[in-house]
Amino acid sequence: MQSIWWMVFIVSFSLLILLLLRSRLSVQWLAYVGLNVVVAGLLLYLVDWAGSSYQFHIPINVPTLAVVAILGVPGLALLAAVKLVVI
Repeated sequence: MQSIWWMVFIVSFSLLILLLLRSRLSVQWLAYVGLNVVVAGLLLYLVDWAGSSYQFHIPINVPTLAVVAILGVPGLALLAAVKLVVI
């Protein structure tokens, strides 16, 4: 039964990718989102690397990456403030 669900997932994911790649606008949108995610990951890594000497650590996971990718540097500042105040 589990293999059937995996097949359904693979087929539906493939059709979604095919549908997204048919339009030039969607390819540009995917490139923009991908660039934002990469820059957000680099920013989180730099903060983690610079804060390692001060025992300051912001984990690099999906929620923190999404916050920084959507909000940018203010999102990174928000995560740092929450980390300092709450935790």
